[in-house]
Amino acid sequence: SFPPLPLPPSPSSSSVSKQAASDMDDFAQHDEDDPLTQHNTNVDEDPYARLKRAFVNERACPEILQYEESLVDEAVEHVDMQQAELDDRRASAATAEAGRDSSASDDLVDLLKTMELDRVKYLLRAYLRTRLYKLETFSLHIMQDSNLFSRLSQRERRFLGSHTDLLDKLHDDLVLKHLPQQFNSLVQQDTLVGETNDMVPSPNLDTHVFIRVRGDLGRVNVGYSESEPNGRPSEVDMSAGDQFVVRYRPIAQLLANGEVELL
Repeated sequence: SFPPLPLPPSPSSSSVSKQAASDMDDFAQHDEDDPLTQHNTNVDEDPYARLKRAFVNERACPEILQYEESLVDEAVEHVDMQQAELDDRRASAATAEAGRDSSASDDLVDLLKTMELDRVKYLLRAYLRTRLYKLETFSLHIMQDSNLFSRLSQRERRFLGSHTDLLDKLHDDLVLKHLPQQFNSLVQQDTLVGETNDMVPSPNLDTHVFIRVRGDLGRVNVGYSESEPNGRPSEVDMSAGDQFVVRYRPIAQLLANGEVELL
């Protein structure tokens, strides 16, 4: 689970500075151990680092990725638990005997815990909002692709169904029902020309992305080189910590397997 910051056993005033320094070290440990800032990507990640990596991957990826259900549930549980603990501590301090002031170390720990919660809540909200943006932007495309649809959470699936129903009804009431039958489709320009859904927005999987390699992968096919007249595959050596700018489509499976991460 998310490592909570330690609660001091009511230290004396002489130990306040030592306790504060220890609390600062514990709080900063998240960033020091974060594989996003290290070349060694084979270390065990704490939940905060995994949540950060899930958000960065989702934000930089052109298509929607697999929903990190267990990680999100763990983050929500951590936030609720830590918030309840903070509320209890503040309530106890408010009802303490008159004239007794809380120690500087207690106040500092409360501040650090609040900052920790803010960091986790920011990442959690940003991760979910990024996915929500993709659901709204590519709603019809995701509904028609069973692979993409399977990556959604149950709540996201319910939202997507409601969103596409409302979108279809809105366009039908305002425009489509007033057009000739061959032009009244939400997904096709002309139903008599073909069956291609040429009006469905879809992500550009050939866009270039920045990646960091998380392990030694050897030679990897990153697509076809435009400079090769016969269209031979372009391969590069990928070792742990290497960074590249490549097209997303050839490395999509590597990302899904956790062998690379986006930047």
